[in-house]
Amino acid sequence: MRGVRTFFDTEAQKRSPFGDLHRDRVIEASRAFVVVLSKGYADSRSCLKELTEIMQSGRLILPIFYDVQPSDVRHERGPFEAAFRQHEKNNEIEKTVVKEWRDALRCMAEMAGFDLTGSEGRKPLKSCLEQISVA
Repeated sequence: MRGVRTFFDTEAQKRSPFGDLHRDRVIEASRAFVVVLSKGYADSRSCLKELTEIMQSGRLILPIFYDVQPSDVRHERGPFEAAFRQHEKNNEIEKTVVKEWRDALRCMAEMAGFDLTGSEGRKPLKSCLEQISVA
């Protein structure tokens, strides 16, 4: 897309000792963020950590709710409830960190964005991203 550079966390980046450094540099260099929230988003510690950093950046953020209800994200229902239950049981994760993730996700759900709940396939998501790149 013209004028928009995308960044995706790959499994290789997540395992790399330089993964956090790379992510931090991308966040620092970005002027705005488009965050795609899907059913498995809260399962990923990496995504939640990144979201917390994005929320703390103070920059423009546009959430896209892809096949999830914004209210389910906001109120931690469905897959979000299950994911946070697992994070809370994990003794490797400090309770304060889980609270930061929870707060960041809740704040994200309060923002105006695109609701693609019930969308079939990736075409609506691609169309949404194309509209953003033109703006």
